[in-house]
Amino acid sequence: IRLIREMAWLVSLAVKGPGGKVGLAVFVGVFLLNIVSIQINLKLIAWNASFYDALQKLDAGAAVRQVGAFFVIIGASASVFLIASYLRKIVQIRWRRALTSASLDRWLAHKNYWHLANDGKIDNPDQRIADDCRIFVEKFTQEGLDVAGNIIALFSYVTLLWTLSTFPLAFTIAGTFVEIPRYMVWAAPIYVAIGSLMTHVLGRPLKRLSFEQQKREADFRFSLVRMREASDEVALAGGEAAERRQFDGRFGRIIDNWRRLIGREFVLGLFTRPYMATVLRIPLFLALPAFLAGKLTLGGLMQIANAFSNV
Repeated sequence: IRLIREMAWLVSLAVKGPGGKVGLAVFVGVFLLNIVSIQINLKLIAWNASFYDALQKLDAGAAVRQVGAFFVIIGASASVFLIASYLRKIVQIRWRRALTSASLDRWLAHKNYWHLANDGKIDNPDQRIADDCRIFVEKFTQEGLDVAGNIIALFSYVTLLWTLSTFPLAFTIAGTFVEIPRYMVWAAPIYVAIGSLMTHVLGRPLKRLSFEQQKREADFRFSLVRMREASDEVALAGGEAAERRQFDGRFGRIIDNWRRLIGREFVLGLFTRPYMATVLRIPLFLALPAFLAGKLTLGGLMQIANAFSNV
């Protein structure tokens, strides 16, 4: 709840700033384009059935027509994606300007820059204004839209998968007959839940390590800037060796955290790389029994596998 309140406050600063309301209108437009993209993707899923059924029937005319339809769908998909990406970046620079302006106003007001430098409660406020405003806006406009769009997409794809999964999975265990109706629908969330849980468990430390890496990089940059600003004093006092020891120490902290970071990324990759490599094949394997039993055409097999993958 606290995180949501803080995000809402930052977004409100961005919207209230110069050009913020125009950015909000463009943001809504990008969201609508994402919904259009979902509809195009549904068309692409349906295309799989038509194209592969034409191949199964050795219908050359239908196959050629579907090749043409494919390029039309892909053209529409690429156009929507590029327009949405362009508009999203317009929102990002507008909201970043507004959020940066609001941050600078607060930093300079009432000599806050001096108080913050002396109480030590907030490290590297300059980096937070220069980098964190940008990072927040970019993440919010990208991942925020992804969350909202994926919720709508999930309902669309699950509905399609339910419509296509008319066949059950039947098998016998220890003499007991088991039948799971529309098993493709139930298999999708189970498959995703396992993958998400493993990714969360293995990747959770990355959040802390990434934050620490950013902080240590900022500390090192600050020490270099401070050295440049105090170059006269350092030169007169002959303090080059002392400054070098400080640089080496701070850069050494960057290296230490970097090693922990890449180690954790490697551990996470041991799971995520095989998972992502198989995610487009597992649906095909799950639907294969129905195809071999004659309950699905080749086109139906490819269509349901695509619907599963999108879920």
